[in-house]
Amino acid sequence: MPLNVGPLDTRITFITKVGQQEPEYGTVTGEPVDGPSAWANKEDVLPSREEGLHAGVLSTISQKVRLRFRWRDDINANMRVRIEGPLTRTMEIIGGPAEIGDRRTYMEIMCEEISTNE
Repeated sequence: MPLNVGPLDTRITFITKVGQQEPEYGTVTGEPVDGPSAWANKEDVLPSREEGLHAGVLSTISQKVRLRFRWRDDINANMRVRIEGPLTRTMEIIGGPAEIGDRRTYMEIMCEEISTNE
């Protein structure tokens, strides 16, 4: 029985940084470069009580998205994802990649876009 992850109707592009690794902090310095693209199922994560007032101050609001796509072996958590569409967004990978199904059929990642309330 085939696994149903939903319609793969959103184009995504993985972005990686190419350059030197900084010896002190281990971050990669360099320009972001577009990597592989894929069709994905995008599912916005609904807001929960974790967002909102922290110590009486609303300081950060994060928009999370779950992306499911066909298995790739060239994706890692250090990349960013650009979600194409009417509102193109670039997001950080905060969870995954995780295998969905058996025999490496699909993958899932959680992404986050952060905006501050000023």
